[in-house]
Amino acid sequence: MNKAGALVFFVALSCALRGLSAGPVSEFSVRDGLPNVFAKLKAGQEVRIAYLGGSITAAPGWRLLSQQWFSEQFPGAEIKEIFAAIPGTGGELGVCRIDADVIAHRPDLVFIEFCVNGIGDTEERGRQITEGLIRKIFTALPDADICFVYTVASWHLADLAQGKIQWTAGTMESVLPHYGVPSINFAAEVCRQLDAGTLIFSLPKGTPGPEGKRLFSNDGTHPLVETGHVLYNQAIIRAMTAMRDAGTAGPRRLPVPLDSASWEDARRYPLSKAAMAGIWMAVNPVEVDGYTETTANRDFKKRFTELWQTEKPGTELVFRFEGTGFGLYGISQCESGQFDVQVDQQKPVTGTFFDIYVGGPGRTKGWFYPLTLSPGSHTVRVRLMLEAPDKAGILARVKKEPSGPRYERNELFLGDLFVNGRLAD
Repeated sequence: MNKAGALVFFVALSCALRGLSAGPVSEFSVRDGLPNVFAKLKAGQEVRIAYLGGSITAAPGWRLLSQQWFSEQFPGAEIKEIFAAIPGTGGELGVCRIDADVIAHRPDLVFIEFCVNGIGDTEERGRQITEGLIRKIFTALPDADICFVYTVASWHLADLAQGKIQWTAGTMESVLPHYGVPSINFAAEVCRQLDAGTLIFSLPKGTPGPEGKRLFSNDGTHPLVETGHVLYNQAIIRAMTAMRDAGTAGPRRLPVPLDSASWEDARRYPLSKAAMAGIWMAVNPVEVDGYTETTANRDFKKRFTELWQTEKPGTELVFRFEGTGFGLYGISQCESGQFDVQVDQQKPVTGTFFDIYVGGPGRTKGWFYPLTLSPGSHTVRVRLMLEAPDKAGILARVKKEPSGPRYERNELFLGDLFVNGRLAD
């Protein structure tokens, strides 16, 4: 689509949303509020705020603006940030890394943002992940508060135009009332601006928009810091103002879980805890062939407990665990190959870390077994396949082509195992 066509499309889309977009979508739900953190803010104490999410939270936008608001409203309190956002990652990885990335830093308030990147591939998994996040935090930190925030992307607009909440937000909302956890839906403010005719949701970078209208984003997903993130923060301010005196401070008491297979037992183990057969090479991320020292590579050191690489088809790892789910933590890059995963005697499932975002040094990514397993002991076998993923077909979805020798390689980089349960000895 050329720039002129893009302008017409997005203006038309914005107009189509008028009068419908806000619908019944509520901007926030107070529920039990955030009484513990506000008690500390009012008392002028140190307050630690964690931000768990993806690239929208990692950006210098609503995360920093909200801290500024807290500091201005409560000048006697010392606000400290716990940065726990990893671009391109969703709730499944979030619940597996929350112990080290969030809970270990003992936050007073945890903002959770996974509406765009996803909370799970299915509604069932999404509810299990949501409940796992909440129960992990309240079990370890009963005096902490949690607030879920729901971002908005272009693929949500059709549902919002019909008065429907984003489906990922709806999945999380089916769990939050059980625990009294509040939430903020940024889409409500975006829809209000679209209704008012003052906002264009998305235009390609460099495309001039209609005079007098603000532009929310360039890609339909990531808000512009000077506009979209400001709208997000305005929603934060309205919600925090409403919650300022809500609820009663004190330790949380966990109700019985909604789902016995919730991911509250998610644990992380180094890959070497598994039995490794074939040719595996332990590597330092910055020393991988073809890599140079970059910010992304330095981040790999922080992301993984250890890192292993193989390019030999048939190379395997095998592990046993007690629980209901598991995943793998690796690197998504041009070289990423295809692997199959067999659980017990079930039919193998095929996976890959290769996706439409590959390029450059790569990025960390989780892969999770898509099915919920019955509670009990399971044996998992992961094997690098001879057949490469359809890299050209995957990239064609975003009008890109594989180019260069890196795409011809078929490798697997793995760092950690995730288990919802306990790894067997």
